Formats: sequence, C-alpha cells, structure tokens
Amino acid sequence: MAIENNTRWPKPNINHVPEYQLSGLPYTKKIVLAGGANFTLSLPRVARWIIVSCSTDIEIAFSSGGITAGTAPTEHFLLNNGNTGRLELRCTEITFKDVAGGSNVYVMAGLTNIKSEDSYTQTDLSWITKQG
Repeated sequence: MAIENNTRWPKPNINHVPEYQLSGLPYTKKIVLAGGANFTLSLPRVARWIIVSCSTDIEIAFSSGGITAGTAPTEHFLLNNGNTGRLELRCTEITFKDVAGGSNVYVMAGLTNIKSEDSYTQTDLSWITKQG
C-alpha cells in the first residue's frame, strides 16, 4: 500500500501545544529609536518567549494603539534602562516607543514553527476590539 503525500497531521497553529514544548528557533534584532520615535517589530513566526533589553527608558506594547498617544494609550508598560527577563508570550508584533531621547533596543526571542499569518491578528484580541 502506497503512502499518499498529503498527510492527516494538522499544520501547526496558535494552539498547537507541541510547538511550545520544543526549544524556540533563535531570533535577535537591534532597533535604534530616535527621540520619541515608535517602531513596530513584526516577527517572522509566532514567539514562544521574548526578552527585551534597552539602553534608556522605552514603552512596550503589543499593538501600535497601546503606545502613549495611541488609540488605547494606557495599554503598555515602561521598561527602565534594563531588560524584561524571559516573557512567555505568543505574539507576532511588539511596538516600542522611545521616551528618553534615543535608545538602542535589543530583542531576543525563541520562535515556533507557526507562521505569523496563522496567529491572531491584533484586532482579534479582546482588549483591543473592546476599546471605545
């Protein structure tokens, strides 16, 4: 009996637990922010974990609207010249804003095999869609 090329295995998706049990694929990025600038980093795959380091104070949000002066300006956190430690997050985008006159931001992440387009979009997230 011949085995067909199309298998019955589901493709990895945002809820595929084995993807989060494996070690993440390494990813790093340096971002240079000018004074007051915003930058949205789009990851090539869904993150398993993330670490962010910065040289000055920055705001971090998971939608561009979460940054100060955005549509939901209170949905961010402030990172004071340091690092976040390891954040166990399933995300594909992170938005940064410089608040101290220019900063170097370093992102290290462990990525899954799940394509970004197979993840949630920021408009699917309840705290984004329920904004008034």
